[in-house]
Amino acid sequence: MPLEIRPVESKKELEAFLHVPWTLGMKSDPNWVPPLLDDYRRSLNPKKSPFLKHGEVKCFLALQDGHPVGRISAQIDTDFDKQWPQEKGVAFFGFFDSKDDPAVARALFDAAAAWARGKGRTTIRGPFTLDSKGEVGVLVEGFDTPPRIGMPHNRPYLGPLIESAGLAKAKDFYAWWYTSGHIDERTRKIAERTLQLPNVRVRPMDLSHFRREVDIVRDIYNSAWSQNWNFTPF
Repeated sequence: MPLEIRPVESKKELEAFLHVPWTLGMKSDPNWVPPLLDDYRRSLNPKKSPFLKHGEVKCFLALQDGHPVGRISAQIDTDFDKQWPQEKGVAFFGFFDSKDDPAVARALFDAAAAWARGKGRTTIRGPFTLDSKGEVGVLVEGFDTPPRIGMPHNRPYLGPLIESAGLAKAKDFYAWWYTSGHIDERTRKIAERTLQLPNVRVRPMDLSHFRREVDIVRDIYNSAWSQNWNFTPF
């Protein structure tokens, strides 16, 4: 069947783009957690998206006989360029999904790569939705459990499809189960020693100064994660 890769331009095409997982039957997977589509709509809306204040994104649909069979986004992030000046040639991809067909995957990645090259980029990396603060990576093990927060859940063939399009693994990500209410002895001792330091204290948030408290949390987060792979600050 003829394959068409179409840039997303209209609201109707955006809705088709967002609903590709449903179109491809992901709802039949009991461990799949559907995304909040209103969040995605905001993230791709230039008037509402925090990401689009410092980045660009282009979305593509794969169509066969007029029906969606895949999707991908390509994006660049000037915040990433500032945080990692040695990697200014990097663009990103996200939202990747496809039927189990290497030709569809290759065509989608060709479209994303062509857009990135047009922006002067030499490398494309992902999946990121839309950056490291969103959903990251592709699931390659653990298909029998629901995803952790910020982690994807996809069909087992998606990783091999990405590799069939010529991409190679850049980083391993791990998600862990944690038993609520249990603190191991090592962690407990570290916490006790930390609380004994003269310049450390623990206090509740002061909601009467909410904006100030949020700024403190943001600054701590940005400092703690500043050297994490692909990090961009809030």
